[in-house]
Amino acid sequence: MSLFAPQYLHHRSQDLEKAYHDAGQFYWFHTKAILENRKLWTDNTGCVILSELQAHDIDSEEDWKIAELKYQLQHATK
Repeated sequence: MSLFAPQYLHHRSQDLEKAYHDAGQFYWFHTKAILENRKLWTDNTGCVILSELQAHDIDSEEDWKIAELKYQLQHATK
């Protein structure tokens, strides 16, 4: 593991600029652009920002259970 901004090691994360990462949810692209640029991101790449409740990495049974709880929270009747 390494920090992408090590100069902020001793700063509170709440005080830093927001940072995002690729959640690997879905990709839509024209194959030609990817092949020509030889990379997934091009000058025309955009993103959709998901909340903590909308995205969840599932690598284990525990992750699946947490994802189910998130789903229930989002769809609970009030």
